[in-house]
Amino acid sequence: MNRFTLTGNLGEDAQILTRTTKSNNTEQKYVRLSLAVNRPTPKDQDNKTDWFTVWVYTPFLVDLMEKYGSKGKKLLVEGSMERRVEGEGTDRQEITTFVVAGNCANIELLGGGKSDSEA
Repeated sequence: MNRFTLTGNLGEDAQILTRTTKSNNTEQKYVRLSLAVNRPTPKDQDNKTDWFTVWVYTPFLVDLMEKYGSKGKKLLVEGSMERRVEGEGTDRQEITTFVVAGNCANIELLGGGKSDSEA
């Protein structure tokens, strides 16, 4: 099963984007999240922060992030990973994309950032 779970804080406000579908030429909203995840290290060192770009395509989760996806908000994000190869020869690199769509898509608001009364 291809599934990931990340818990972290938004490094910036959720970016709401649109694209036009080829099949029926309608606009569809989607979201780009920049998620900071702290990784514990040995006691004598500071924690490390890993940054993940997460793409959200599930409509009700897009709406959730449009309303509550403010910088600093703590989230639990579940989705799938997609890997693709870009470039050729020595410029070739493998790209891992984190996608929230389909059956395993989920985002939970855990707190942080603006309070719900401010959002």
